Amino acid sequence: MTGTNEELRDRHLDAVVEAVCRLPIDFRHGDEAPTQLIAKSGYRGVRDLVSEDRIAACLSAHPDWIRAWITWSEDKRTSTGWFLEEDGDVWVVGYLDRSRRSPERAFGGPVAACAAFVAREIEDIASLPFGAGPPTR
Repeated sequence: MTGTNEELRDRHLDAVVEAVCRLPIDFRHGDEAPTQLIAKSGYRGVRDLVSEDRIAACLSAHPDWIRAWITWSEDKRTSTGWFLEEDGDVWVVGYLDRSRRSPERAFGGPVAACAAFVAREIEDIASLPFGAGPPTR
């Protein structure tokens, strides 16, 4: 046996989180819609187990992916959705609803802020019909 059920589940969950955290890179360099990448990641099957802490741990190991998510947020071409931005020493995650901005949380650093943004953004993407997605290229 190569591991307990819990170890196997954790490895699978880590792979899902890594795929989710790579989404903006895979999207930019591939030809699949964000919803297709979410489907391939296996996220929908474990969404209740994908926490901001797990996402933050993954992003901490890959700080360049944080830049990819910042670019993702900045490049969004939609009037409604989550945003991530740096405002001096504070990182802000909020929701844009047409022209009204609703900051949800402020953070002292990019890892926790990006993890909060990713958690919300992927949940929104996962709720879209397969093949749909925000035009972020």
